[in-house]
Amino acid sequence: METSIPAWEVRRSGINHDRLKNIYYRGINAFILRLESSDADEAPVRRFLESDFHTWTDYNPLITELLMDYGREMSPRTLFDIPPLNRCDEDTKDWLGNLVHKLWMSRYDVENTIEKADSVLKAADRCYEGLCKKLAAMDSRDISLLKGLLEDFRDFRRACDDLIKVLSAFQRRVMVV
Repeated sequence: METSIPAWEVRRSGINHDRLKNIYYRGINAFILRLESSDADEAPVRRFLESDFHTWTDYNPLITELLMDYGREMSPRTLFDIPPLNRCDEDTKDWLGNLVHKLWMSRYDVENTIEKADSVLKAADRCYEGLCKKLAAMDSRDISLLKGLLEDFRDFRRACDDLIKVLSAFQRRVMVV
């Protein structure tokens, strides 16, 4: 049994698919392709570094909040807030809601799923912070110097890709246990 699309899933999709995958990841990928080119166009490279690259810092709080809300908003306990289960008496909602929540946490390994996503987010943050330190220590307008950071940018892109994948693996519906 599935319910309509939960608000959590709408947020996850908006952050992961609409923003992270379709905007940020595509931007960093295009940036890397430009750097790899023998005749890299400096204007789009600079534009990415000056405006788009640093929008990464917007993602951490959004994703962290998303992960913190997952266990509460996607729990089958929420089904007691909508018909027909909302007609149960309060005692039943309490004990049965807690029971289905614990079953869901166990059967779907919810804590591990959240911890894995948090770990992948932190790895991406470390890559980003490392790049920021290296960029701050050099003239980031010099394409030849930026090419020396290609492997660091590739590592960051891989970390972003890992984050996209782990966020995509979350359940899209409230599951009945």
